[in-house]
Amino acid sequence: MTIQIAPSIFGFLVTLVLVLGFADFLRSVVLDAHTMATEVKTIELPSDPLSHLLFTMEFYNATDEATFAEILGFINKISVLDKGGSIISLESEALACLNLYLYGAGGIRIAPVSGDNQHDAYGLIIPFGRRTFNPDECYPGRKKGDVTLVLDTTVPTTTLDNAMISISAVALPDATPSRYMKATQRNLSAPGATGEFDAELAMGNDLLALLIGMTSFAGASEYLFGADDLSLIANNRQEAIVSAKAPELFTEMLPRIGGATRLLAGMGGLIPATHTWMDFDPTRDGEFAFATDGLTDLKLRIGYGVNEALTVSQIELVTL
Repeated sequence: MTIQIAPSIFGFLVTLVLVLGFADFLRSVVLDAHTMATEVKTIELPSDPLSHLLFTMEFYNATDEATFAEILGFINKISVLDKGGSIISLESEALACLNLYLYGAGGIRIAPVSGDNQHDAYGLIIPFGRRTFNPDECYPGRKKGDVTLVLDTTVPTTTLDNAMISISAVALPDATPSRYMKATQRNLSAPGATGEFDAELAMGNDLLALLIGMTSFAGASEYLFGADDLSLIANNRQEAIVSAKAPELFTEMLPRIGGATRLLAGMGGLIPATHTWMDFDPTRDGEFAFATDGLTDLKLRIGYGVNEALTVSQIELVTL
């Protein structure tokens, strides 16, 4: 049986498709198999609202399987800027930790096996919201050329070679977001001694998490962490996380990753060693996010178990 559609209805359907579009998202390659080099490279991003970017690094093993730490060691820093202002500014280890925090995996591998010249690929998501494809939480549209991705890389040697980087952008053309996620990193110099020291934090947005990167980590016959005790201080008062020991913060990862963190390379190196987080958004819906708007002072109080440099990455929810 043949079904006929009246011309008027057919015309309405065509108009509806043209108005609504054929898809609610647009995915496009913005960097295609670029040979990895020691360089700082800037890539223009689409002007439409951005859900996330897909970062993929392809390479050959050199002699045996490259570890996560070895791969990340050649990706120095990843930044997304809007006319020079930071939206994302993270070293690769912190970005991998952010992926673990949001998605339960610190990156993805396609062929983690030994073998000289075995092709492999490692991927990370560069997010602008706590979940992907959320039209209410993504980076808003900007003028062409305003938003750029900056890659700071070193040409891989010894542990892997023939590396290439590809980047894809996932845009939501019809989105009208009310908020987006911001992630920026600070490098803290060694304080000069062990004990308690304060680090200033940015204010004005809702605080979702602090990602902590340390060098020293408990090993054989010792209980020793670079950052041993952590506390949030707002207007000279302890708030939210009043005190947290380093091992407890790893225990708190359980609801997000569902198992062992496997910090050691020999155990699979799920995330970069010695990274953890302070979670102010445990329900993932903003119910407990720490509001910093109106504060006059916000600090992270760190109990240093070792006199060493740390990294602190501040994950914020920005209301538009």
